[in-house]
Amino acid sequence: MRERLKKISGNFEEFFIAFFLTIMVVAVFLATVGRYTALFSMPWADELSRYLCVRVVFLGIGAGARHNAHFIVDILPAMLSPRHRRWQRIFVTVFVVCFMGVLVYYSGSMVSRIVRMNQISASMRIPMWSVYIAIPIGCLLMAVRTIQACVASMKTEAAARPNPEDEV
Repeated sequence: MRERLKKISGNFEEFFIAFFLTIMVVAVFLATVGRYTALFSMPWADELSRYLCVRVVFLGIGAGARHNAHFIVDILPAMLSPRHRRWQRIFVTVFVVCFMGVLVYYSGSMVSRIVRMNQISASMRIPMWSVYIAIPIGCLLMAVRTIQACVASMKTEAAARPNPEDEV
């Protein structure tokens, strides 16, 4: 049960990214077919695909952090000793988590302002807070996934290190 829950939480972002991309592609395809055949009109498809694209991007930053797939400049870590590389990884993780914390705070306050203004979207008439909530959620997921990737990397590094007691 615990492994299944771990797998579900581990693939959380990928599931929703695939789901939102599928809806986005279908909506744009149907709107294009409807527009060029003049059989039907979907004026809300553009707005839906834009909002789903925002969700995919902000969920994708968490998934990228989980897989350690973000663009990095690795010239400095390559020059460092393993001990210093570990401290550099910790520093980068703390920096990323703090930066994401700032983004969560300010985007959360922006979402709360939008809730108070009761703003709705132009075509679909949905509350705009439901669109903007993707920003703090995505940044929070990136912070969590960055910590998880750092811990996993350190565990892998510790397991690969030779144990001095084994040599005795």
